[in-house]
Amino acid sequence: MLPDYAALIREFTGDETPVTAVNDTDRRILDATRDLVGTYGERRVTIDDIAAAARVGRATVFRRFGSKEQVLARMYERELREASRLLRASLTDPEDAVDAITQGFLALLEHAQSHPVSRHLASAEPERLVAQFRDGEPPGLQLLRTLLVSLVADLPGSDELDTRALDELADLLGHLILAYQLVPRSEHPDHQRPAPEIVRRIANAVLAR
Repeated sequence: MLPDYAALIREFTGDETPVTAVNDTDRRILDATRDLVGTYGERRVTIDDIAAAARVGRATVFRRFGSKEQVLARMYERELREASRLLRASLTDPEDAVDAITQGFLALLEHAQSHPVSRHLASAEPERLVAQFRDGEPPGLQLLRTLLVSLVADLPGSDELDTRALDELADLLGHLILAYQLVPRSEHPDHQRPAPEIVRRIANAVLAR
């Protein structure tokens, strides 16, 4: 079940009040769901599996979430909010838009490559990973573009940027995030993502045109 990307975008850009934090029981259920889906995939995971891994009763899962589909939707929403939080935290005094975009892109890519659910999808169900990027309402790729573009909104001189070029850069980098998940550059750990200077060159070339 795909998350409500539109709501997540509104929340991230400040147009919607963030959802109240989950309590400890919900957190354990969502953690268990994430880990199980990351190991076995959505189809093979049952409510009984989730309850056992979270150390709660089956009835508790139904009472808190209502159905397996709702547990999955809440898990995806929580994980995407965590990704947006990590994205903001990853920025280290960016000098300009190119620096902010570079830092943000590399942080998002590292998070995507290390997350159990996206790792499972990339290796076992690549067609579903592509579907999440392409077929959400709006597509997950649009969420990535919004996240990357939002990084430069408060930087000095951001109002002078070519907005079309910025959107095209974010779109290109969003596609690269998908590509590097599906086909890493090599098995060597240092080559799982492009070097920062390469990303900066791409960003400079697009934004300076």
